[in-house]
Amino acid sequence: MKKITVIMGIFCILTLANCVSAKTVSGNTRVETRTFDLKDFDSIAFYLPSSEADIIQGDEYKVEISLDSNLFEFVDISVQQLEKKLTLIQKRNTQLKPSLFKISVTMPILKSLSIAGITKTAVSGFHNENQPLSLNISGISSITADVSASTIKADISGIGNINLKAKSKKCLFTISGSGEMTADINSTDTDSTISGRGDLYLKGKTEKCSFTVSGSAKIKAFDLETEEAVCTISGLGKVEINAKNRLEADVSGSGTVRYAGNPQHINLHSSGMGSIKKIE
Repeated sequence: MKKITVIMGIFCILTLANCVSAKTVSGNTRVETRTFDLKDFDSIAFYLPSSEADIIQGDEYKVEISLDSNLFEFVDISVQQLEKKLTLIQKRNTQLKPSLFKISVTMPILKSLSIAGITKTAVSGFHNENQPLSLNISGISSITADVSASTIKADISGIGNINLKAKSKKCLFTISGSGEMTADINSTDTDSTISGRGDLYLKGKTEKCSFTVSGSAKIKAFDLETEEAVCTISGLGKVEINAKNRLEADVSGSGTVRYAGNPQHINLHSSGMGSIKKIE
């Protein structure tokens, strides 16, 4: 409850600050769906007001937007040819209040998705284990994705949310601020760095994992089966881990590691008020 209160307080402050300098335009409730002839992109970047987006794998390119008819003129959509990136933003010094803002993008390949503002995004159908994929959130947006890639990077800054089902050789997860990530993974190697008040919930399987936690961040991974785990914690950070073969943990400050399983090789070190405990 305290975390929710803090998040809402930050959101209100940011919204008020933006409204002071921006022109507010409300939707006329006459929603139109328009199709845009855009192609040859493999990355997406959105910076939008309250909106929903569906990113779907398909053989052909298709971009559709459903929005109040009077608001289309305040939205810029284009493809940056050098970066092969589809960008969709509200124009500068404008604060839109749509009655509906929905984006649908169909594309063959997705390499990168960056979301800022207040967009709820669903990603589906992208399963290419020979190609990397990057998911990035700032602001209070969210991403739900079921994907496969050679390397999957998921990053949250601010107070966003990612819900991920992923198959990959390597998963790289980063959270700063008060973001939250939930991931069901099948991976060879998993590397997570969490700071501030971020929370990471993991389940599934990985051969090796490395966790770095600072501030009051938490990683809960009892439901993640791993052969080898390395944990480094400072501040008030907390980690829950399930290690089968090897566990290394270094805890400083008031951090805590709780571990399950019966690892054959254990190297544990704690200083200050830090603690490392086995859970039976």
